[in-house]
Amino acid sequence: PLMSEIVLEKAREKKLRELNDDVAYAKASNSMRRGYFVLVADYIQFGRTAYRHYGINPNSNFILIQGDDGIIQYALNGPYAGSNGLGGWTGKGNVRNKDYTEKKNGDVIFKCHLLSGTVNTEVYITLYHNGNQAMARIMGNPEITIYGQILPYRDDKHR
Repeated sequence: PLMSEIVLEKAREKKLRELNDDVAYAKASNSMRRGYFVLVADYIQFGRTAYRHYGINPNSNFILIQGDDGIIQYALNGPYAGSNGLGGWTGKGNVRNKDYTEKKNGDVIFKCHLLSGTVNTEVYITLYHNGNQAMARIMGNPEITIYGQILPYRDDKHR
């Protein structure tokens, strides 16, 4: 193949990646604005500079916001059962004080409180402007940071 064909193909691939990122961002930011989304975890960090746990199961490590209901769960599947029997913690509660802000650079900030009889924590989620990648900081003891993807999620039970 000619060099110009290779350059053209690489430019097409780059444009396709950018379009896919734009679509993922639009879906993620819209679902956050509506308050129906899930952040599925790629990895979790405990404390500000502490241990990061990779290779986790996204089905059991997530933040789910469904209107006024929310669940935060992490499950490290380690040797200790933890409070949720999965080597971690699960907090279910009411979502209060929701705030959605778009920054000038396109990043989205979603803040809320998750409240119940056993949970009272602040959650700060940043969706980055170039896709659906996000970081969530859960203010507790310990402070937990979850890195992953924001996906639209609407459970029929919560309509």
